[in-house]
This record gives sequence, structure tokens and C-alpha cells, in this order.
Amino acid sequence: MQVRPEWSQPQRQPGAAILIVLHKVILELFKRLWPLLLVWFFRSKSNNGSNLDMIILGISVIIFILSLLEYWFFRFSIPAEELVIRKGLLVKRTIILPLHKIQSVHIDQNWLHRLLNLSQVSFDSPGSKNTEAKITMHKQQALEFRDFILGSGAGMESKEFSVTPPFYTMEPYDLFRLGLSANHLEAFFILLAFGISVMDDIQPVIGNRFDGAIEWFSEQAATQAFSAILVLAVVLLVISVAASFTRIILKYANFSISNAGKGFQIKGGLINSKEKLVPFKKIQFISWKANWIRKQIPYYLLQFHSAGHEETRRKWEINVPVTRSSLIPVLLEHYHALLPDDVPAIRMHREFVFRRTLFAGIIPACVLALSLSTMFGWSALWFFLLAPYMLLTSWLFQRNFRLRLSKEAVQVHHAVFGKKVSILLWHKIQSVKLRQSIYQRRKSLATVHLYTAGGVIRVPFITLQQAQQLRDYALFKIESERRNWM
Repeated sequence: MQVRPEWSQPQRQPGAAILIVLHKVILELFKRLWPLLLVWFFRSKSNNGSNLDMIILGISVIIFILSLLEYWFFRFSIPAEELVIRKGLLVKRTIILPLHKIQSVHIDQNWLHRLLNLSQVSFDSPGSKNTEAKITMHKQQALEFRDFILGSGAGMESKEFSVTPPFYTMEPYDLFRLGLSANHLEAFFILLAFGISVMDDIQPVIGNRFDGAIEWFSEQAATQAFSAILVLAVVLLVISVAASFTRIILKYANFSISNAGKGFQIKGGLINSKEKLVPFKKIQFISWKANWIRKQIPYYLLQFHSAGHEETRRKWEINVPVTRSSLIPVLLEHYHALLPDDVPAIRMHREFVFRRTLFAGIIPACVLALSLSTMFGWSALWFFLLAPYMLLTSWLFQRNFRLRLSKEAVQVHHAVFGKKVSILLWHKIQSVKLRQSIYQRRKSLATVHLYTAGGVIRVPFITLQQAQQLRDYALFKIESERRNWM
């Protein structure tokens, strides 16, 4: 059996970590200097470009030196229940993380990590805006390091973090369904924004090399307008679907969930694999959602909302694709069971529909139609379709909204065309706010915000009496509950 390293002594990362640091520094410099590299690549053959070659050579030497310095001056240790990381040459930096404050531990591997049999261990804690630190270790060493930190930080024995075989594994058929029901429109706009950004950046370098192709396409579109639009639509649809499938496969290939005693171990990723272990006690609330297509399957994305800064939560959000309805009760087992449908529910007031239709539909439609009428003529009347659309979506949101309460938990159903459910334990709430706009004061309505370390749950447009009762009961549970939110 391999002997666990003595974490109390300061130590460096493995020697192979130099290549990881080198890779990271190269990527950072490439992000900032890639237009210069394009100029060097597309330079005229008649120009020897000796000065530019010397600049590129100098940059390469600087990259190598920075990598060596970053590796050499990086040390970590765990003395006296604290993770201590020291790094930097000219600007010394020391990061001290109490083990009991560490929110979660993540183990990641990209293609280079796998090639070198290394892993990157990351930590985050409540109140931190970004991931606190990243340490490169051998794979087995990283697993032992994670178990030691979570066991010490939670005051548990390491045996309580023993991982059982996965109780859920995503099959190729599940990946296909997930990709088929993905948001292809979102993928299209991501690709469009990326393409526009790249073209703007490389235009000074490539000049007018693509002007001929653009002019030819414009002539074809002018002479065969319908065919050109149809071909363009099909091409964009194929590219968007392919991009969606690629994103799904890269993120959820080899996806599995295991029970690690006091938490879930979640693995996934094709090229860049991620392994996350989140203790049950760190979960603030749980939500699952589906768009209209996935709702028909049914097929949901379940998310564990853990404590942390908003940027950290977005970066490390843990989404679990639920391909079987029977999996949801299993994932909720260590938190709280679903509240039955026969529990009395609080509904949103119908005034929400009128209010949102007026301010998000009718008024914007009138402003757009009047201001753009000189440009589009009678076609500007199409903007008035915004009003019935907002009326429909507002009515569906108000109709689908349900707030169910029990002595232990709050359950909120909120969606428009799809479905979204959030369940929150009372003792996880940190603060409550009751808010009223001028319109809500006139109608004796209010919106309640339930703040947790993992995010906010809003209960909009309920009667003022219901809002006050909800606020008072939440404050009572916060004050009287002996259990800690962490």
C-alpha cells in the first residue's frame, strides 16, 4: 500500500507539473498576443521579418523562464488544520484556507494531465469570488489529498468518504437524447458571436482576402434569393445542431454518479474530465428544469446549489442530466423528499400578468414601432407581436407557479413552456426580504426573496398577507433551528 505523504511539510508539485505550468503560460500569452502571431504567420515571403522573428523567439524564452519560476516558487502544506499555499518571486503571495471553510474539492484532467498521469486539484470556499487555489498532483495523490481535506474539514473519518460503484451512468442513447433536445438556438448565437469577434480581430491581418467570396455570395443571394436563404438556413441549422451535440458529448461523456458516504462523487467529460465531490451538508438547495422538448420526454437537468460567490457557483455548478424520473428521488434522498401534490399551494396573483404585459410588451412594442417606422414603414407593425407574446408567457408563468410549504422545506414550481422545480430546507435560509414596488403597494401585493449561500429563490406577486406570513415563518425557522446551514 502506498504511504500517504506527510502533508504538514511544505512541498512542491511533481516535476512533470512544469509542463502543465508551461502549457498554461503559453495559453495565457496566446490569448493576448495571437494577432501578432497571425501577422508573423501571414507575413510576406519577400520580407525576411528578422525583427519579428527575434520578437517571437524572445517571447518563447520568456514563456520558458516564467514557467520555471512559477513552478519553483510554488509550495503547499497543511499545518494545523489549514491549507497553506505560497507562490510568487517578486510578488510573494500566501493563501491560507482553513480546512473547515473549504466548500468543495474538484479534481480535473485535461488531455495533457492524462498524458502525464497528473490531476489538478481545486478548492473553493464561501465568500470567495474565484477558485482559491489549484495544485497539480499525481492522480492517486490527488484522491488521497481530497479525502484528507474533506475528512478533516468536516470532522469526519476518511472511511466515510469511501466511494461505492456508480448508481447512475449515462449511456450513449442518453447522450443522443440530451444533444437532440439541447438549445440549438443558444449554440447558434454563441457561434455567431465567436465568428464576428474572430473576423473583427483578424481583419487587419488578412485584409481583403475574403472579399471576393463575400461578393460572390451576395450576387448569388440577389439572383436566387429564396434558394440562397434556404441553403443558408439549412447550413446554420446543421452547424448549430452539430455544435450542440459536440458540447454535450464533451461535457457529459463518461458521466457517472457515485455515493461517497457523506457526499456525491460526480464524474464526466470526454477530453477534459472533471471529478467533483460535494458533501451533502454543503448543498444549499436543489433544482431541476427542462425546456418544452425535454419536458415531453421527460428529461431534466438537476443542479446542486452549493455555497460560494456567484462567479464561483457558475464556474463549478454541478448539473446532473436526469434521464429517468426515478433518479430524482434518489438524488433528493439525502436532502429532502419531494412534497406531495396534495399539499396546499400558494399561487401568484393575476395582477402579475397585466403588469408584465404592459411594461415588457405593450410599452416596448409601441416605442419600437414608432421609433423605427421611418426605417421599416408598415413592417414596423410586426413589433406589436411582442405584446401578445408577453401576455402568453406571463399567463403561463402565473398559471404554472406553485409554492408548497412544509415544516422542513419550501418547494417552488416555476416555468413558462418547460418546467422548473426548486426545493429548499428552511434552515439553509440566511436572510429574507419582502419587497414592494409602487404598483404592488397599491394592490397589496409583495415579492419575497429567500437568500441562501447558494443563491436566491424568488416568490413574486403574492398577496401581502401571504408574503408577511412567509417572511415571519422563515425568520422563526432561522432563529429556532439548531442545525447549521453548512
